[in-house]
Amino acid sequence: MLSLNTIIMPNFLHSSKQVIDSSNNHSKNRGRIDDKINEFQSSNRAGFVNPFLKHGVLMMFFIMFSFLSAKAVNYYTGASGSPTTLTLWWTATNGTGTHPANFTTAGDSFIVQSTHVMTTTANWAVTGNAVRIMSGGTLAVTSAGTTVTLGALKIEQGGVMTQNRNLTVSGTTIISGAISFGSTSAGARTMTFTGDVTINNTASWTVPATGNGATDVFNFAGNFTNNANIFSDLGTGVHTFSGVSKTISGGAITSIANVAVTALAATPVVNSGTLTVGTALTGAGALTNGNGTSGTLNIGGTITVTTLTATAANNLVNYNGAVQAAAKVTTYQNLTISGAGAKTFATTPTVNGILSLDSTGTIVVTGAGVVTYGPNATLQYNKS
Repeated sequence: MLSLNTIIMPNFLHSSKQVIDSSNNHSKNRGRIDDKINEFQSSNRAGFVNPFLKHGVLMMFFIMFSFLSAKAVNYYTGASGSPTTLTLWWTATNGTGTHPANFTTAGDSFIVQSTHVMTTTANWAVTGNAVRIMSGGTLAVTSAGTTVTLGALKIEQGGVMTQNRNLTVSGTTIISGAISFGSTSAGARTMTFTGDVTINNTASWTVPATGNGATDVFNFAGNFTNNANIFSDLGTGVHTFSGVSKTISGGAITSIANVAVTALAATPVVNSGTLTVGTALTGAGALTNGNGTSGTLNIGGTITVTTLTATAANNLVNYNGAVQAAAKVTTYQNLTISGAGAKTFATTPTVNGILSLDSTGTIVVTGAGVVTYGPNATLQYNKS
């Protein structure tokens, strides 16, 4: 009776092991294949199995584990220049090895090394792949007419990115270094972050208050975590939060002039950090302030967002502008009226926790209305 050893081992199995042995990186996969072969042998010693079937099973395992063994490649800058130049990227950190064939092979990473300044001269699409800027490295997207599309972005502490053109990051963005936004002209640029954005405590994020770049617009579809050392977003462009059940969080104050929320009411954006909106909070979506533990929303201008939910424990909404003629009528857990001038509600708001009034601020309900207090509410006056 034919056995698996006599049919397979001298031919296919032996040659497949030679192929596997040719690379140290495949050693784990060799072990996995051997285990499957032994398992297959043990289960078939007692009877005849079609040799072609056996051959096919082994081939299936070999191909499957060969695919699993394929790994992504890191490419490093060898000198300063344009990041779109394939010959400036190497598989070794010392400028040796091989160059990438393209910027789109899935899983590859492109790493800007220390002292290298990579300045775009054409559109750069690193779709599905990551770009990492090491300490001392710089990526400057400053040439007119160029856009950058990245699969993911990581700026290490000491790394620098200057972004003056349209940017799209489809995956995660992690910033521990410095990123500054601007424009090559008076026109607004669009910065789109589809994945989560994390700004770490060594990072700086800057948008100018005037001049080129002051009107840049930002789109966030993922979670936004702000622990920045410097968060100076002084522009007037709208920052839109559109993700499904996403969060705004972190220990740093996220201060933005114009914020729009477009998330659906069933899957709102939840603010558990400190969000300060200086000019306008707009959008046809839903914003929930607070996650039961924290959440502060400072509103310095108008608020027309469709849905504001502010009933979570320990959350605070603070109207801190001058005269705010259209405060949001909703139920608040804790509501603070600060800053000079009247804060006017069209109809009666409800406060379940603390209503805090600063000495210079007043609350007005149109038509001689009054604030409705919950059974455990407290009125608190803060003298100057």
